[in-house]
Amino acid sequence: MSNTVHSAAAALRAVPKVPADEPRTWTFTNRETGKPTTVTCMLGCTLDHEQDIATPTHPEDISCQADGPELQLPVLGSLCESGRTENLPVLGFRLQVNPFAPTLAERLPHLLVEVIEEQWIEGLDPDTLAMVIAQLQGQVERLRVAQVQLGAARDEYRRRTA
Repeated sequence: MSNTVHSAAAALRAVPKVPADEPRTWTFTNRETGKPTTVTCMLGCTLDHEQDIATPTHPEDISCQADGPELQLPVLGSLCESGRTENLPVLGFRLQVNPFAPTLAERLPHLLVEVIEEQWIEGLDPDTLAMVIAQLQGQVERLRVAQVQLGAARDEYRRRTA
């Protein structure tokens, strides 16, 4: 098995850990009101928020996030700028909350899944995330069947061309 496949398998087994420390509380100047507004980060937020604190910020631009482990696979296609196979992020994910978002769903912690380099499935709650996981598990099982079929096809091809 190649190193890329081993790395992919290890990344898929990795479970994101939420830090045990307390969430950070900080204040920014609300661009709409000009008043200081206090925010408590989502537990595990990895953003530094320095830019939000340093300049007046629109509340809807405030978000907290924690990225899951990165998985890269060799991909060839229109997303590859070089025209050659490139290692691109696949099935990455980010836990996110937008505390001042106009919709309740975004104001609650939700997950985004990066299908492939900057192409995201957004706003997943636990139930819809379960649906995505089930679909991916089904596709993995179909890939396992295809792996067996591929092995048989190669064996048959070798016999025929030998």
